[in-house]
Amino acid sequence: HHYLYQDPFDGATGAVDIDPETATRDPSSVVYVVSNVVETSQMGGVSTFQPRAVVRYDPASQSWLPIVDAAGRDIPFLYADGTSSLPLQLPKLSVDHNYISRGICITGFVLAALAMVAAIATAATTFKLRANAVIRAAQPEFLYLLSAGTLIFASAIIPAGIDDSIASTEGAGVACMSTVWLASSGFCLIFSALCAKTLRINKIFNTGGRVKRIKVTPKDVAAPLGGIMACNFLVLTLWTALSPLEYVREAIGFDEYDRVLSSAGKCHSDQGFIYGLILLSVNAAALLFAAYQAYRARAVQVQYGESTYIALIILSLLQALFIGTPLLVISSDNPSALYFIKAAVIFITSVVVLLLIFAPKLLHVWRSKEETSVGTVRISGLNVSTKDVTIVQLRRQLKSAQDEIDTLTTSMSQNVSSLGGSTLFQSNTNANASIGRAGSVESNPLRANEHA
Repeated sequence: HHYLYQDPFDGATGAVDIDPETATRDPSSVVYVVSNVVETSQMGGVSTFQPRAVVRYDPASQSWLPIVDAAGRDIPFLYADGTSSLPLQLPKLSVDHNYISRGICITGFVLAALAMVAAIATAATTFKLRANAVIRAAQPEFLYLLSAGTLIFASAIIPAGIDDSIASTEGAGVACMSTVWLASSGFCLIFSALCAKTLRINKIFNTGGRVKRIKVTPKDVAAPLGGIMACNFLVLTLWTALSPLEYVREAIGFDEYDRVLSSAGKCHSDQGFIYGLILLSVNAAALLFAAYQAYRARAVQVQYGESTYIALIILSLLQALFIGTPLLVISSDNPSALYFIKAAVIFITSVVVLLLIFAPKLLHVWRSKEETSVGTVRISGLNVSTKDVTIVQLRRQLKSAQDEIDTLTTSMSQNVSSLGGSTLFQSNTNANASIGRAGSVESNPLRANEHA
């Protein structure tokens, strides 16, 4: 104890002197040195660094003194540029986080709302007109399925616009995975329903039988739909469980001092490319199969030309898949451009599906209002069928019949007049009035049905 307090001893950092009052090392016995780490060599892209002392603290004078080399010269402090010149003050750092533009984000949400409202409106219209012959021929279940698929597909625009400026990093990661689930499920519902429809058409056509109406039952739609949906669900479940998408932010720009100037957030997964490629391959294969079925059905004339519109939709989906995918890859480093392309592709695809499937049917429904119901019109003892006759055509037939009645009345009047006599003339007048009443035309379809 006496030795520690009274006599200094040598340590790893020099002479150690213990202060008896504090029982700690006397600061004056400590040697402080500032070392400058500099690059000494570089070979094959590998740099070697070595520290060297440039100044030391002198306890006696309580000041920092330079360390000299063998020649007696002060060892200079070298900066990052390799010189001993003091660099200027670093400029203020302004980091661009490349968040999704608020304007583009709002635009995407509006497009999503429009597509979703349109999908709901088509489903509601289908339910309202479910008893109409046009809607029954197209199968309401098939139309409901397309509306549901479009609704789910369009809703994928919303989570795709969520980044870490709106939500937390964890929340943005959930949005990443939700976008894949919604887009894949909705797209799968759309084209699997179209595939089932064209497949059913080809089955009936290849039987060689003559059919006037082609009907798709729910069972026909459920078979291919279940297989394709099962494959998508399996891949998505494995992806979510084993290597889910996470929202990460990466530096993409640096200044001359190697400071981060810009960064970009994106969805990332270690195995995301593999799962995405599998999912894309499954859906692309199913879509190509649907395109093949549509090509086979190109010459089949079904009620209301449905096969033609289905083929156009499948071609549109193929175009969106093979054109949209490269654009998404190219714009992956620009979040705003990437989101706008996603929203545009999803919106256009949704609108094309709804327009090509529902617009022709609603047009047929509107035109069908001009057609009369099946019945018989009684014209002076003549029966005229109104089946498949429009109001314009019926009016022409009635006008022609009325002209024939007028001609017959005029001929009878002339014959009676040639006989002479007031009695005969009065009888002729009564006959004309009777014939005129008999020649009245009942154009009301309901009254026509009553006469039938």
